[in-house]
Amino acid sequence: MELKKEIRILGRRFEVEPRAKESLKGITVGEKLSYRSMMAHTKARPCCSLSPRRAIPLHGLAPSRASG
Repeated sequence: MELKKEIRILGRRFEVEPRAKESLKGITVGEKLSYRSMMAHTKARPCCSLSPRRAIPLHGLAPSRASG
């Protein structure tokens, strides 16, 4: 069982907890397996957050060098 975690958005703290894969609608099976879903409750409405299970490689995203 995962422990509850906390995130900050614009300086405000929100407690997040894991969300069951079965409760996610509208995403593919591959996405369900590739991402962790967390649920946060704000005053206005609930918010679902997805984070990758593995590190995402950043190939080709290095800043370009100006030739000179």
